[in-house]
Amino acid sequence: MRKFLVLFSIAALMMGIAPTALAATHLRVALVIAGELGDKSFYDSSYQGLLQAEHDLGVYGKVLPCKTDPANYMPQMIAASSNFDLVIVVGYELIDTLKQIAPEFPKVDYVYIDDIVKAGQITSITFKQNESSFMAGALAAMITERKNFPMVNSQKVIGFVGGEDYSVIRDFLTGYVQGAHYIDPSVKVLTGFVGGWDDPATAKEVALDQFHHGADVIFQVAGGSGLGVIDAAKQAGFWAIGVDSPQGYLAPKHILTSVVKNVGNAVYDMIKARLDGTYKRSTIYTYGISNNGVGLSYSSEMLKNVPADIFRKLIQLRTDIITGKIKVKSYFDRK
Repeated sequence: MRKFLVLFSIAALMMGIAPTALAATHLRVALVIAGELGDKSFYDSSYQGLLQAEHDLGVYGKVLPCKTDPANYMPQMIAASSNFDLVIVVGYELIDTLKQIAPEFPKVDYVYIDDIVKAGQITSITFKQNESSFMAGALAAMITERKNFPMVNSQKVIGFVGGEDYSVIRDFLTGYVQGAHYIDPSVKVLTGFVGGWDDPATAKEVALDQFHHGADVIFQVAGGSGLGVIDAAKQAGFWAIGVDSPQGYLAPKHILTSVVKNVGNAVYDMIKARLDGTYKRSTIYTYGISNNGVGLSYSSEMLKNVPADIFRKLIQLRTDIITGKIKVKSYFDRK
């Protein structure tokens, strides 16, 4: 491994982030993302946290995108580890690389976003996306059986389009199905996976297929691919539910709400903890509805598109989840 590190030691110079170029008095934070910025979802949310930390806390931050190319994973991780004090990693594709690199840089603090990585000095951030997805499922069920509601047909069918089929996305689906069936056990949930995070064309095809099979509300959890679902909603005339970041502005007349995962909050919190001395290595931090880690986007679009009585029901469901009256199932409970 050390020979491999030497071979890639010039990566930092090639990327213009040599240590001498950084202010020694600033905490240096690298955000390594498996894909690219511009997904209007997960990656962009993490970046907002870094930008806020730069503004509020005076840290030096840099994004190192891997462009979903495995050839970039190792060089970018090494470049980050060689030149930064805190490395925040976003994207399950980078887990194996992170496990390899972290032990080689014992002085560097690592944060992995969205799952638990038990290796070296890695701190993990997890989200209870099943809780917010429960609310999305309940919303979808209440809408699909709403008589005389715009773009709603007579069938009790809703849809779910995931990016890739792995545990975190399955946790979204678990909560979504439970929430729908909490409202009405007879509601049918169609499920499809794109196979990637930057393929909106395929996501659009999957969504249109679900629409043609009766789905009039489709929840997309597909990163950049999910933009294809939103495009399909506008073209075919059905309701979509966005993910990770508030996406109502992308299709104000076709998006009910978004299941928000406040990745930016977690990024900001970890940077602040590193600065004020409360950061703990190898710790697992969990963000759920109760600590504003996840939830629905109560945007102007939602307030306009969702009937008042359904909105009140969602607020009650949120309270019931926080108090424990409703126990939301998790895909991870199976492990």
